[in-house]
Amino acid sequence: FRIAQSSDSLKDAFRKYINHNYTNLVFDNTSNFINEFIQTRNMVGSFNPKEATEEKLKLMITNCLTYIKDMEKLIKRVKLGRDSDSLSLKFYWKEVTTGKETSSYDVNYEICSVKFNLAICFSLLGFSKVKSTNAELLKESVKNFEKAAYLFNEIKVTVTSKGLAKENIPDFYDSYLESCYNYSLGMAQICVYTISKIKAFSSELRAKLAMGASDIFTKIVNSSLSNNLDKNIYMTQEYDNI
Repeated sequence: FRIAQSSDSLKDAFRKYINHNYTNLVFDNTSNFINEFIQTRNMVGSFNPKEATEEKLKLMITNCLTYIKDMEKLIKRVKLGRDSDSLSLKFYWKEVTTGKETSSYDVNYEICSVKFNLAICFSLLGFSKVKSTNAELLKESVKNFEKAAYLFNEIKVTVTSKGLAKENIPDFYDSYLESCYNYSLGMAQICVYTISKIKAFSSELRAKLAMGASDIFTKIVNSSLSNNLDKNIYMTQEYDNI
């Protein structure tokens, strides 16, 4: 998970913006929203995957979606920027790949960071049932891995289209996001293959599904080696244990 840093500085930025443009009364009236905003950010940016249960993951997903909606509302209602008349929010996150802190004033950086954690949540939900012998539960895993893949690809597109690629954010490197995307698709393919075994599909179909999964993971390994990502592909140990 990406870890959110320096949330208190955001509260200070809100106060500075309101003091400059409004009155302290406005800050008092909006303090509940600001406190809830910061609290939700802390929750979506401080999750411990080692303590993940299905209930906690679903709550984390709800919190991530709530925070993203709050950010989208904020963008529509308040002018964000670096000048004195704008709300100047600098976001800090600890990288998964390097363990180092990065930062940006770009709200897309913040939203992509939360979507990254959201994708990991869906992946972990997928893993929670990946060893099941129940086809219906495996279908749930397929859906969750596909949701994770969609999010990783969405982040990749946003990073390119919004200019985040210019900033040095290792977790958002194209090669890393592409590997995360393919990894999620590969896990979905493995689940589909397992379902085909449970339902006794034809050996020809099972072979095609197995080959498809093999092709995806071969692509990931080749990309990892060429981009020095071999130690950074998330959940490698989980895959080894399947």
